[in-house]
Amino acid sequence: MPEDSAVNLAHARGKTKEVYEKIMKDKTCPFCTDFSKRGVAPQYHTKPIITDGKYWVLTENFNAYKGAKYHFLIVHRKHITSFSELKPAALKELVTITKRLKEEFSLPAGVLLFRFGDTEYTGGSVNHFHAHFILGAKCVDGGENKPLLLYAGYASPDT
Repeated sequence: MPEDSAVNLAHARGKTKEVYEKIMKDKTCPFCTDFSKRGVAPQYHTKPIITDGKYWVLTENFNAYKGAKYHFLIVHRKHITSFSELKPAALKELVTITKRLKEEFSLPAGVLLFRFGDTEYTGGSVNHFHAHFILGAKCVDGGENKPLLLYAGYASPDT
């Protein structure tokens, strides 16, 4: 990933590649452009904003993981790249958003995957603190349906 880019084109999946090429050309962070100011329509993200909080924006992922029944993004408004930069009030709002999401969509469960830090380790495509709230289908007959695969970095060669 180029030093001056907030996106890692090598980790773009499917239809995001074209969007990320434009973002790289525009030399911007897509999450900062789309979510840093309240009430502003996103330029790159095509799904509607569900929750427009003080610290976080909740939206559907426009390129959901294959097999996901639900795939939401929870994006921190300010451009930060690590947990240590989060304020306690932001964590409190994050808990409120996930509870509301679970209730609003009647979700029986969920997986919360955070992306932060170097995308060469996380497998992420945007270097801006955010979380994926994901839910697939219920396990059928002891696991006969395929598992939902999540991208969370790379396997260690010595394992």
